[in-house]
Amino acid sequence: MNILKEFDELLSYVKEHPLVKRYQELEEKIHQDKQLLQKYEQLKEYQKQLVNAKASKKPFAEIEKVYLATREELLMHPFMGEYLDVIEMVNSDLQLIQDIIASEINMDLS
Repeated sequence: MNILKEFDELLSYVKEHPLVKRYQELEEKIHQDKQLLQKYEQLKEYQKQLVNAKASKKPFAEIEKVYLATREELLMHPFMGEYLDVIEMVNSDLQLIQDIIASEINMDLS
């Protein structure tokens, strides 16, 4: 049961981390602005299309152009730049935690 306690502690730490708190604050602001939320959802869809086109080695110049234009439009909003930066940092930290856990598990199994 010790591992569950440690997992709960890690989860609490992540939930209470200032960067995660800021992410939640910014996300709430975005969800209050329906037009901004819609534009952000469009950006995510264009990003998916761009990734898929690159992965399947299809031409992607046009979708990349639309993606970049949409991103630039979003970045003109006062807190969108910070939001996108915070998302990247949180995702990076979570990926690092996942990698550390996987590494520790693999070392224990070896």
